[in-house]
Amino acid sequence: MRSLVAHGTADWPLLQPVLTGLLARPGQSISLRAYTSGIVAWGVLQGRWGAHQADAVDLVCRQFDQTRDPGLALQLMLTLKQLMAHAVADAADPLRQRMRQRIAQTVRRAAADAPAPEIEQQLRQLRATFPGEF
Repeated sequence: MRSLVAHGTADWPLLQPVLTGLLARPGQSISLRAYTSGIVAWGVLQGRWGAHQADAVDLVCRQFDQTRDPGLALQLMLTLKQLMAHAVADAADPLRQRMRQRIAQTVRRAAADAPAPEIEQQLRQLRATFPGEF
């Protein structure tokens, strides 16, 4: 997977259904879920997938929304923080605006769900770093 993303040979419309199916499998390991989300985020940070970057961010946000494992939630929150930093780097870009909005939606929902202390700490840091977004 890393090679496909690194070399730009995996087009997002082809990769997305495969990743969604892989992540939807019951019993999929937490480490694979974290790795997959990290690779997707890395692809976004590297400018892969052009206009589909917001769709890739959505995949990471959905993984965060669906996880009930505190360790995975923490890893995904750290990934979301990196994606938010990337998204605010060019505030005028409509694609990055979509990414920011999707991440902010996920963060607001997480904050409303009485998260674990580790997640709450990351949420506070995220809101402090990007105060105009939340």
